[in-house]
Amino acid sequence: MARNREDLDKLAAGFPSVDILQLDTPNDEAPQTVFRAVLPDILVIAASAFPPTGPLGKLKWEDFAMALG
Repeated sequence: MARNREDLDKLAAGFPSVDILQLDTPNDEAPQTVFRAVLPDILVIAASAFPPTGPLGKLKWEDFAMALG
């Protein structure tokens, strides 16, 4: 999941078994969009930001969006 389609296409070329999704993570609809498109085993959110840490089930999407926004 990333904003830049070109970078996603490069990633997909190197890892054909990885699903990619172009999406702006600070968007409030991001979580629903991801889980409507795929049911990931792992969801990596990396944008040179340090999101909050803790048990995933106790974190709120708004905390991630603030860190990435």
